[in-house]
Amino acid sequence: MVRAVIAVLVVVVVYNLLIKANNTELQQDSEAISLQVEKYFLPFERMVEQLALDEDVQTILTTTKAGQKMTENEVYPAVLKKLVAVAGLDTENIQGVFTVDLDSNASITSAGGISGDDYDCTTRTW
Repeated sequence: MVRAVIAVLVVVVVYNLLIKANNTELQQDSEAISLQVEKYFLPFERMVEQLALDEDVQTILTTTKAGQKMTENEVYPAVLKKLVAVAGLDTENIQGVFTVDLDSNASITSAGGISGDDYDCTTRTW
């Protein structure tokens, strides 16, 4: 009877140690994968941050008003050129670059696309 109790205790202790070790390994794997994902996206985040700070991009976003098309803004050609340049930095991973202006409810893409009159950026599922 004593041997049976000891055997059960050993099995329970070993089982709990295995579960704990498995959970630790899963947590470490999860953290490693998370770091890999962060590392992968970091250059793209930097591209977005730099584009957002660009003077021409800031100008088009602050001076284009409701009812006005972004293509009518004097800095549009420069902004389009920059969107194309950023899209060209990594053609394997970047399909296109765009900017959206909430005030004018308009967008432009690196492919030269512009939003239509029916475009509503506030209802898009970003």
